Amino acid sequence: MNTIHSQNPFCLEPIKVLAKFFGREKETRRVLVDFLHQGQCVSITGPAKIGKTSFLFYVAHPYVRGQHGLAREQIFVHLDGRSLTNLHEGECYLHIREEAIRQIKSTVAVERDVGIRLEEMVREASSTTAHYGLRTMFRSAQACGLKLVIALDNLDALNQNRFLGAYFFSALRSLHTNYDMAYLVASQSPLDELERICPEGPGSPFFNIFQQITLGRFREEESRRLVVILLDLAGAKCPDFVTDCILELGRNEPCRLQRAGHSAFQVWQENQGDLQVEHWEEIRQRFEGMKA
Repeated sequence: MNTIHSQNPFCLEPIKVLAKFFGREKETRRVLVDFLHQGQCVSITGPAKIGKTSFLFYVAHPYVRGQHGLAREQIFVHLDGRSLTNLHEGECYLHIREEAIRQIKSTVAVERDVGIRLEEMVREASSTTAHYGLRTMFRSAQACGLKLVIALDNLDALNQNRFLGAYFFSALRSLHTNYDMAYLVASQSPLDELERICPEGPGSPFFNIFQQITLGRFREEESRRLVVILLDLAGAKCPDFVTDCILELGRNEPCRLQRAGHSAFQVWQENQGDLQVEHWEEIRQRFEGMKA
């Protein structure tokens, strides 16, 4: 293979390929073993572009869960809070239910007849309220031996939905209380701040069922490992100053590292692998011109 024309190994979108995910070993173990394995809900918080979405995909991967002894134990259903931002309460219940059924049926770990039976049981309840239909889905999944984890990204967006109130979040909490399911949510704001934005009145609020984990910057050695391995995967034999340039621009932040690496690899390709120190400035300019 001509490595000059190989695909750029650095990702500008959330990472779904295991070989391109780095770091977060401690956080992964806490989520899978210490919390979800025990049936506890988990909140992942951190600033924008710190890798929360990639982390949700990573811990949900069957191979990663298998490494922690959880390969077939739980079924992850991914939802994006932004898709619920302008929906009314009943529409939110329906969206969650339909997405859960669709993803459960497409999961290789679930036998085809189980998925069909689950859908049939839920459809029988479709003439009732959307909330009852959602509860039927979780009750039916439990009866089929499934343990569901609702991986809800961008919880901030859901929390800002002006159509939702205390009853909706109490209903979400009751699903965890009554059925064999858990939530894994991601947000920029810590949950105590979200709770102040959306007070739920008397009783136990939705937000206090979560164990919180904060994602921060990589350690220096994690950043260097990301850069070196991704360049090696693409067969890019770059001088040391290229790695140093990527690390300087990346500031140990996952998204910045990927953007900086993407820029450097483009410059490397365009110059047929012949990079000189003066290309440092070209890499920096290209990085700064990219949309964050």
